[in-house]
Amino acid sequence: MTPSTTEHGNREGSPHRRWLGIDFSGNHLMWRPDCSRSNVWIADVREHNGQLVLHNLDRVQALPGGAVPFARLAALLSDATYLAAAIDAPFSIPAVHASQGGHQALLSLVAQMPCHGRPFPRGSDFVHVVAGQRPPLFPGALVVPDVRLVEGYYGRTPHAKQDTPYPDSDIALRGDAGGGRKTSFGGSAEAHRFIDNMPNYFAQADLIVCRSGASTVAEITAAAKPAVFVPFPRAADDHQKRNAEALERARAAVMLEESNLNCESLVNTVTSLFADRTRLTRMGEAASKLAHPDAARDIAAMAARLAGLKD
Repeated sequence: MTPSTTEHGNREGSPHRRWLGIDFSGNHLMWRPDCSRSNVWIADVREHNGQLVLHNLDRVQALPGGAVPFARLAALLSDATYLAAAIDAPFSIPAVHASQGGHQALLSLVAQMPCHGRPFPRGSDFVHVVAGQRPPLFPGALVVPDVRLVEGYYGRTPHAKQDTPYPDSDIALRGDAGGGRKTSFGGSAEAHRFIDNMPNYFAQADLIVCRSGASTVAEITAAAKPAVFVPFPRAADDHQKRNAEALERARAAVMLEESNLNCESLVNTVTSLFADRTRLTRMGEAASKLAHPDAARDIAAMAARLAGLKD
């Protein structure tokens, strides 16, 4: 989004040529005023001596003001002196499914939606109101499916929509259906709306089945865990597949492409790995060799050097 500017490109009264980058990650809990591990970040980039410099990077809770963080961000986008703001939205709706009337009509529509005590409407409600239908990805499920699965649903053909990618499961939803239940393979399974303490769950895991975005792959290697990667096929430049292939070549992971993903292929992949505990151990060790535990320090040092700061 771009605020009103002068003919020279700067908004009136702005002391700098300034841009904002905003990353919306996690769910509504990340917007709580007291959330110390929020994944909602605002990058303030400014021009200095003809070069772009990262002026500030902070969580949404650090924005000035006494209002809730979401309202503070809205105030920043409404009144701040910047040229443009790039927002990594939580998810999107293809234009063919969206309401007519353009961006302003969409904003007006969303503004009328109930928030149920949250800073913004639920994602499932947004899909239902804007697209006019609730995607039947999880028939009868009591939790909202991953928003990227929602996107995938809308990208499929009308005939393919009849075949939901996730058939009826033997998994009960803890907290919604009275606790976990035994599965056909003899263990217990739980489903959670959101996990706050992900490191704890990583530590308990013998094997992790997940997508292969950059952050996820970095977390897998840092935790030294074996993984089955299912790359998101519509990721930019197919980078998730490249990430998964890199760890598979290093014998740290197994890649299962979404086009080959079904109940049988997933069960066969997971059970074969659990049948070979030595292989799982070696995969974890291989993953740890690809980790960059000092990445934050190294990036900060690089930024300081680029800014001309001394050690």
